Amino acid sequence: MNERGEDLEPNIDFELETSSGKSGYLVKFNKVAREQYPAFCRSPDALRTANFRDLNASITRMGTLADRGHITVAVVEEEIGRPRYKWQSAPDTELNPRALIEPLLGPDSTEQIDYDEPLKLASLIEVCRSCNSMGESYSIPAGSARNPATTPTG
Repeated sequence: MNERGEDLEPNIDFELETSSGKSGYLVKFNKVAREQYPAFCRSPDALRTANFRDLNASITRMGTLADRGHITVAVVEEEIGRPRYKWQSAPDTELNPRALIEPLLGPDSTEQIDYDEPLKLASLIEVCRSCNSMGESYSIPAGSARNPATTPTG
């Protein structure tokens, strides 16, 4: 898809139609969201390896989260923020948990699990690698730099 940008709009339309058929209600973007989403998909921040699988999952997720299938700017912004680690090819493991997970579980292993699971798994891998024993891992205080998986959110 990165190489064939002209296919993006027709594929978004196809995914919207498919999502509408599966959900039983019309899934569509409002005008501003419709402009914002393809702009992000074409941006350097949206480097993807799974291409159309990512697009399908993204449209399906937005259609599911959108009120009555109306995808708004807020829904698009949430979607853009959610998979950044997955859409980026950055080697930095903080932005790209794949760099930690895939050497252990194999290529595309993160594609088989929910979007937030790679973040948790990557944090767990980092804790395990930083500890000399299982007992030591239990002594890492919640929210510490060595235990990012337990950092409180809010």
